[in-house]
Amino acid sequence: MISYLSGEVLDIDEKFLTLMTSGGVGYQVFVTGSLLAECKKGEKLNVSIFTQVREQEISLYGFSEKSEKQFFEKLLNIS
Repeated sequence: MISYLSGEVLDIDEKFLTLMTSGGVGYQVFVTGSLLAECKKGEKLNVSIFTQVREQEISLYGFSEKSEKQFFEKLLNIS
């Protein structure tokens, strides 16, 4: 599982951004609204990642703080 990414913000969309790593791979990462508002194209970004694997897709969710990621994981466990 991917748990951390570091790279340059390549593109910004309404709900996600594309993060280009030093290895030349671009990852689509869904991020919080506040983090999305702070990001600028070309800027370096470090994010803690929650990887969600489903039958037909793999989604990456990025958080600037580890505590945000932990809170997100707790919310997913609520029935």
